Amino acid sequence: MPVENSTSIRPSVGLRRDSGTISAEPRSCLPISRYPSVARKHCAIQQEESHHHFGPAGCGAEDSAQTLTNLELWGSHGLEHELSDGSYRKLTIHQQTLTLLSQAQEWLAAEGLSSQAEIKPGGIAVHWRGMPNAEVKKVETATRNGFRVFAGKSGLKMLQFEAGLELRVAHPNKGDAVSSILEGLHPDVKVAYLGDDLTDEDAFHTLTNRGLTVLVRRAFRETCAQTWLKPPHELIGFLEQWWSCISK
Repeated sequence: MPVENSTSIRPSVGLRRDSGTISAEPRSCLPISRYPSVARKHCAIQQEESHHHFGPAGCGAEDSAQTLTNLELWGSHGLEHELSDGSYRKLTIHQQTLTLLSQAQEWLAAEGLSSQAEIKPGGIAVHWRGMPNAEVKKVETATRNGFRVFAGKSGLKMLQFEAGLELRVAHPNKGDAVSSILEGLHPDVKVAYLGDDLTDEDAFHTLTNRGLTVLVRRAFRETCAQTWLKPPHELIGFLEQWWSCISK
């Protein structure tokens, strides 16, 4: 999608979804590393002085977040926050909530689902990407029934994401993280948020009438994002236009 009014897009902010916990290993938390050409363009944009990027650590499989001077990280849907100067904070989770998450983890172990589980700050995700369809249905049904026991208690909720389910704290979510970012920005700053998951819908909604929201995935789905890009070629085209606008 063309970026309009290119002469006015300075300064700018790029918001891209986090992929879980803040990680020191860029490969583990940067989905665009699957597309080297996208990662290279993304890295170039991050290093523009007129651009401030909020997102996961790193800009590609061969690049380190330490080479970027304007990278601000938000992890676990905004539960973790690391500033570009390296300072770090993590919101406190109520002990009752932590106890319930521990019980959910014990339930997963008893059901033989630990190998599919990812334990994150404030949540537990169960993944089934790449599994046979029959096995997916079995794991999804068991997980949904088990997580339903805990969802709604002590601020926990169950979230559907691409190829998985997560039991996590209801707040913060990605929309809350975006709201916090917007509070520190001048109203004239141009903002774009790119995401692919169902959990990005909170951020898309928060940016209604405030920024450009982009669903980035191979297959279209219903979304409140303003536009849809199919990676890698359409995404590369978008990033090239954005980079051209902010580097003039």
